[in-house]
Amino acid sequence: MQMPIELLILARAQDGLVTRGQVLAAGVTVDAVRHALGRGERWQRVVTGIYATFTGALHERHLVRAALLHAGPDAMVTGSVACRAYGLRYVPSATRPTILVPEHVHRAPIAIAKIRRTRHLPCRAIFARSRVCRRRAPLLTLVLASTICVRSGQCSVRLFSVALPFRLNS
Repeated sequence: MQMPIELLILARAQDGLVTRGQVLAAGVTVDAVRHALGRGERWQRVVTGIYATFTGALHERHLVRAALLHAGPDAMVTGSVACRAYGLRYVPSATRPTILVPEHVHRAPIAIAKIRRTRHLPCRAIFARSRVCRRRAPLLTLVLASTICVRSGQCSVRLFSVALPFRLNS
């Protein structure tokens, strides 16, 4: 199957993953998708409606990206996966990433991630008007992940000792 150029660009920006809606919007037919997913072909289904446009192993970043694509545009990663993404080294390992979605969003459960609905997404609730969300996101993720970690009882002292060098007033 020859993929349209806009779909190739989109797949590259999304770690090689595309949604069924994106594929169909790019003009690819349902039969072509079925063929690409067939035995010995180039694509693989990650979860329902999310496809990897390559064969081979899926890494953590692919699973996190697939979970975010499944959860929708307002979703965000939290917990230990988010802490590792920001470079923290001493973080408890998670079996599945935790994805936060707004309370009004209803998504089917998926095996690759825990989807939690919340009334208050940290970035939106605190910084919606000031537009400094992107600069504060690492701190917010750290605070939120630390809180979840403490509540679950899995946190080690190392997480907090790594967090201390961050400038909290930036």
